[in-house]
Amino acid sequence: MAASFQKDSFVGWTRFRHGDFQCTVVTDGPLKMGPPANAFPKADPKEITELLTGAFLPADTMTLNQNLLIVNTGEGLVLFDTGCGVNQSFGKSSFGPDIGRAIWNMRAAGINPEDIDLVAITHAHPDHCWGLVDDDGNRLYPNAKIVISATDYDYWTDLSRILEAPHMKDFFGGAHYNLLAYRDRLIFVEDGKQVVPGITAHAATGHTPGHYIYAIESRDETLIIIGDVSHHEVLLRARTSAQGCRRLHLGRHSDGLRVKTVS
Repeated sequence: MAASFQKDSFVGWTRFRHGDFQCTVVTDGPLKMGPPANAFPKADPKEITELLTGAFLPADTMTLNQNLLIVNTGEGLVLFDTGCGVNQSFGKSSFGPDIGRAIWNMRAAGINPEDIDLVAITHAHPDHCWGLVDDDGNRLYPNAKIVISATDYDYWTDLSRILEAPHMKDFFGGAHYNLLAYRDRLIFVEDGKQVVPGITAHAATGHTPGHYIYAIESRDETLIIIGDVSHHEVLLRARTSAQGCRRLHLGRHSDGLRVKTVS
C-alpha cells in the first residue's frame, strides 16, 4: 500500500533519506551477549580488551544493538528482520526484559505494524525472526508477506534437528513458532532477484545455511542490509576476520550501512 513520508526523530528510532526512499530505524532493545570472548573465540582476548576500552566500551561484556530498518519506497513499507520480539517463552526468557521494543518504537515513529507490506528476513536466528508473533501466536504484521530463503526456512523450522543439536532447541522452536504462523504468506527469495522494485536479495551463505543480504538502490545510492555478516562496529571494523567468516568491511548488527565493497 502507498504510504506517506514521516518527519522528526526521537529516542528509540531515527529517520533518514536514501535516494527517493525514506528509511526509519527502530530498536528492538539491546542484545546482551556476555563476555566478548564467547562471541569471538578465535580472537586474542587482550586485543579485544584494548579495542573495546579504546572505544570507551566495557571490556567484560558485549552489547549489540538490534536495529531494524523500515524502508518506505513510496509504494509500500518493507521491514528488514524483526528483533527478538515480545514472546515470553522465547525472546524475553532467552535475552531478558530489555528487548521486544520494536513494535512500540515503530508506532512512536508513526508507523503501524498493520501497514508493513513485506518483512524481509536475512536469516532465521532469534534476533532476526522471533518478533513475528505475540505470546498467543498472533501475527504482529498481519498484512505482511514474509521473504526468506527456502534453505533457512526449511532448516530452522525442522524440529527434528533438535535431536542433532539439543543445545539449540530454542533456535529451532522459536523459528518454527514464528515462521509457521505466516506459512500462507511466504515468499522464498532467490539470489540476485528483486523482492520489490529497488530492493535485491543476494545469497551470503555461511552464518546460516540460507543467509541473505539485501541491496537497496535508489538514485545511484546503494544501502546494504547485512544481518550478521558483521556483528560489532568496533571489533569487526578493526578485524574483519575475527570470527573466521566472510565479512563486509563495515557493519552493524541488523543495521544497514552505505558500503562499496564486500569481502
